[in-house]
Amino acid sequence: MVLGFLPLTVLLAQTANYEMSLAGTPVGWVRVELDGHHLRYQSEHVFRRAQAHTQVDYLLDAQGRAENDSMPSARWLLRPPPAGCTAVFDEVTKEKGEGCAAVVQGNVCHGTLLRQPFNARYGQDGLLEQLTVGIIAFRRVEKVPLLDVSRARLFSEGFPIEGVGGALRLAPWVKGVKPADGDVQAAAEQAVNPQACLALAQAAIRQNPGKFQLRLGLVADEGRAWPHAWLKETATGQELDLGAYGGEPGTRLPAGDYLVFPPAEAGRLYVALLEGKLRVVRGSGGQKK
Repeated sequence: MVLGFLPLTVLLAQTANYEMSLAGTPVGWVRVELDGHHLRYQSEHVFRRAQAHTQVDYLLDAQGRAENDSMPSARWLLRPPPAGCTAVFDEVTKEKGEGCAAVVQGNVCHGTLLRQPFNARYGQDGLLEQLTVGIIAFRRVEKVPLLDVSRARLFSEGFPIEGVGGALRLAPWVKGVKPADGDVQAAAEQAVNPQACLALAQAAIRQNPGKFQLRLGLVADEGRAWPHAWLKETATGQELDLGAYGGEPGTRLPAGDYLVFPPAEAGRLYVALLEGKLRVVRGSGGQKK
């Protein structure tokens, strides 16, 4: 299952609905249907410039594999998987790799999916109930939830920027929040795709262990600040944007248009922005008297 903000997969027998949350803030929904050998996955989320709907269908063989002889990640997590690794692929990005169940005990399972750690909990019926990966969480619900548009819409509409000139910052000041370390290079070999910034960044980290660090924060474009993810090269310190806003591949984007959040605080800071407890300003603009 791919969410456009974060790649991830879930499946329950028949029809299952999930609420998708970022640090406690609902930002989308997921529906998965299994009818015999037919698997259908649908999702919609607002952690991008417009609500994005995804639907994908697969015909599975008797072992739950699709036409590429790998198991859809959704099918692999239907029930607690056996300990060990299985060839899987992501239903939307088509990324191939392994799903590895390191710990399967009672109603919990911990492991990695396409090199990304996950924690899963299963209900009394043996089917997936909750799943967390990083700052994204899924909770099984009766019906497709209605998003709190008054809050979640800011993910798709961006945050207003107060003041003009100077680098982005938060008001009030937050320790550890800073502009990018230097100009950010738009990816030279990647199509510009701001809609999938986090998925692109995480895929690059998985495919190049130790080469990159994940950056989470905001980027300025068209007069607003958008939740965004990009990379920092571990060896050189060069910042690299695989989903670049405002620049063709190979161009360099101003460091002051990027605002870096401490990784452990990113979820909390996004929520504070949604709640109006923090504001985005430039330079000395936006100061309250």
